[in-house]
Amino acid sequence: MDETDINSEVKCRNAAKVYQKKYRLEHKEEHKAYHKKYNKYHKEHLKKYYKEHRLELIARSKKWRLENKEKTKKYQLGEHFKDYQKKYRLEHKEEARRYRLDHKEEIRERRKKYRLIHRDRHKKWYLHVLKSWESYIPKETICEICGKKIFFCKSNIGEAICFDHKHENCAIKVGPTLWLSRHHMTKENKKIWESCKFGFLCGMCNSCLPSKNRKEWLKKVNVYVNK
Repeated sequence: MDETDINSEVKCRNAAKVYQKKYRLEHKEEHKAYHKKYNKYHKEHLKKYYKEHRLELIARSKKWRLENKEKTKKYQLGEHFKDYQKKYRLEHKEEARRYRLDHKEEIRERRKKYRLIHRDRHKKWYLHVLKSWESYIPKETICEICGKKIFFCKSNIGEAICFDHKHENCAIKVGPTLWLSRHHMTKENKKIWESCKFGFLCGMCNSCLPSKNRKEWLKKVNVYVNK
């Protein structure tokens, strides 16, 4: 293939891209209306299909879970997606870094929009998952240090239960309430939670205690108080 042929091919491709962009801008509203109509029809069709084949679909999914226990475990923990993410990031490290540097403002705006759109949806899901733990974690209890009344699933930090990391080597490294909001109450998750032996404290007491080297810190406080 000659250089002239290559250049002409590149020019044709660029011209096609320009035309496509122009066409999309001119027919933006038409496309929106079409997609809206199609999505509505598609949703209605799916609902109808699910109603007709509900029991069959549930039975099929149960059968698949029993046959593929390891896969379902990985899926519930999100490991399949984490592995893919790690692999992709390693392969496209430089590209991602360059993109982040070149599109800082665009990324910020996109994140803001995403948070606003999905805030209510996340809140609903967050509360839905937390409520699955209500039968296990008491709705109302007392702070183990000061004896103040504290409540589970309270948005006010002053009245909410703060789950305290008594031990350093816990299976749950993140904030316990955050972990609860991401994991439904199952036998396995219950075992993980029980192994951590979290303390029930109010916000004030929890903020006063350090997470690491507590015994040494308390000894120093005792020495200071008794001076």
